[in-house]
Amino acid sequence: MLTKDEIHKVCAAYNLHIKNVDCNRDCKNCKGTHVFCTLYNIGLCGIIKIKYLNNTYTQSFVDAGEKHIIAQCSLPDSKYYLLHPCLNDDPFSTGKNLRINGLDQIIGDGYQFIMDS
Repeated sequence: MLTKDEIHKVCAAYNLHIKNVDCNRDCKNCKGTHVFCTLYNIGLCGIIKIKYLNNTYTQSFVDAGEKHIIAQCSLPDSKYYLLHPCLNDDPFSTGKNLRINGLDQIIGDGYQFIMDS
């Protein structure tokens, strides 16, 4: 789970190291590589959406093939961003559970997300 600030830091470090491009934190006008936008567009980075009718949070991942990879950043605003379990750094990880906010949460499209207070 990452915050918008953490995404900017990772993206800035990647672009500085790989492309020698400084981050100006203006993704729409950035000349660098939009790592998380690409991951979002191919369904490997999800966002948290709020359902205002019942004040619940739901995970949302793009379906594979739903979007095209484009040069301009298209990452929606979200309090948190979730990486698909296949990007877990533990190759022996079993299942899609992740401990967030002191709770085991299943990561995947349409699953409820228990938001911290």
